[in-house]
Amino acid sequence: MIDLYEVNYFRDSNKIINQVNLHINRGEVVALCGESGSGKSSLLNVMSGLAPGMIGGKLTGTRKIMGEIDADQLFQTFANKIGMVFQNPDSQFINPDVYSELAFAMENMGIERDQMYRRINEMVESFNFEELLQRPITSLSGGQKQLVACMASMILDPELYLLDEPTSNLDEQSIQLLSKRLMTLKQRKKTIVIAEHRLDYLRDLVDRYIIMDHGQLLADIPSAEFWQHSTEYQERYHLRNLFKPQINLSVAPIQQSAENQITLKIDELKFQYPRTKMALKSSQLELNNQDVIGIIGENGAGKSTLLQLIAGLLKPKQGLFWLNQQKLTGKAKLKYSFVVMQNVRMQLFFESVEKELGNGTNEIKNNELIELLSLQKLFKRRPQSLSGGQQQLVAIATALLSNKQFILFDEPTSGLDYETMLHLSQIINKIRQRKVLIIIVSHDLDFINMTCSRVIEMSHGQIKTMNRGQAND
Repeated sequence: MIDLYEVNYFRDSNKIINQVNLHINRGEVVALCGESGSGKSSLLNVMSGLAPGMIGGKLTGTRKIMGEIDADQLFQTFANKIGMVFQNPDSQFINPDVYSELAFAMENMGIERDQMYRRINEMVESFNFEELLQRPITSLSGGQKQLVACMASMILDPELYLLDEPTSNLDEQSIQLLSKRLMTLKQRKKTIVIAEHRLDYLRDLVDRYIIMDHGQLLADIPSAEFWQHSTEYQERYHLRNLFKPQINLSVAPIQQSAENQITLKIDELKFQYPRTKMALKSSQLELNNQDVIGIIGENGAGKSTLLQLIAGLLKPKQGLFWLNQQKLTGKAKLKYSFVVMQNVRMQLFFESVEKELGNGTNEIKNNELIELLSLQKLFKRRPQSLSGGQQQLVAIATALLSNKQFILFDEPTSGLDYETMLHLSQIINKIRQRKVLIIIVSHDLDFINMTCSRVIEMSHGQIKTMNRGQAND
């Protein structure tokens, strides 16, 4: 199915893939693991033919995919035989609503309308997505968009699936639905390659774990061996938690000095997206910076919406915001806030990482933060040429260097390896000593446990529970 021999891939004068030799049989399920920027996404792009055919660069060596050797338009040749999910699902959407996006590929293939309806209905039913079928894609949460991308990749029933961190924004229920669907594909002898940091859901699915570092293959480990020595491999390759975590907060609130105290109060908040049933309601919410605050909940619960309302990026239908008993206008919220969004590519503007971190200059004051996140080596790189995880890091560092009073993170660990996630948690716990309110929306319970001292759980647009210390998932 996939044969790579002495493959190198160069982009922007950087060697992204380095002397890769790899054979994947038809029907195998393979996981690509490794640090952020290790080359996982680039290797998927090489396998699909997107690199260099559609995204540029130079490829050397021999690449054979489904019997085709180095076709210039490999992805176009096999458009109906390769299903791909990108790290950023927004980059692959063409249509305005969910139904049109799922129907698009079938319409291009000339599939009869009755068969199209059957396939779409079966697909959305398997992902519990029926109520969202007519929704505009722009109104969906990040996790819901990720599910749409997964469904769209499967709708033509291709032979090869290339999935780039398909669970990074998914809640636990959605991960289980995706895992069940992938297991069905495996039983039907489909070939699946998954680049992932979250490995707990892959245990019964994956046949081989391939570890990457700096564009090279470090190890190719059969599943049985990997799980038999899981602790050893986790430590050796700095992998994420291999088992499903539960909420168990390990961080205590801190006592802030009077001059550093921040209290944000929100009264009678209401918001609704146009032409949708999605609404957010909160009678009263008080947040203060003795805590790092985590917000959890299912996909579409309203977590990102609440974050954007706090930041002034959305205008509420009703509600008042107070900062230390002073009423906040929308403009004031924008002035005080820095949001790291799910799609960080939209927040990177400058021609180099160094200028991005210096807000257009080469002057960067907080060297400790830069060193801890290992960003010096990226200073001269174009932000748009970085991996998804590296872009995430740059956006996070920019936020932490901004000196804003509200720093708001939306799924900040998407694309991050364990070591980088640990360093980010350490930095946040240092910065919380300042006059800053930090709020983190995340499905990543490992990160929530090591970083937050208070957790708010949301469901269907409302706050379900608020906990300090130990809480129930």
